Amino acid sequence: MELQKLLHLIILIVGVIVAFVLIAFFLKVAVNLLQLALVVAVILALYFGAERLFGKGR
Repeated sequence: MELQKLLHLIILIVGVIVAFVLIAFFLKVAVNLLQLALVVAVILALYFGAERLFGKGR
């Protein structure tokens, strides 16, 4: 009976660790995607802003 309790505890701990690793991984991916989206948005904003400014100048 004690061995079964120990086994359940080990499975629980491993499950929690795996869950934390997955959450951390998804957060990292989400942050990377947000940074990428932010960079793309800034580049697009600069491009369109410059095009509008210089477009009127010509």
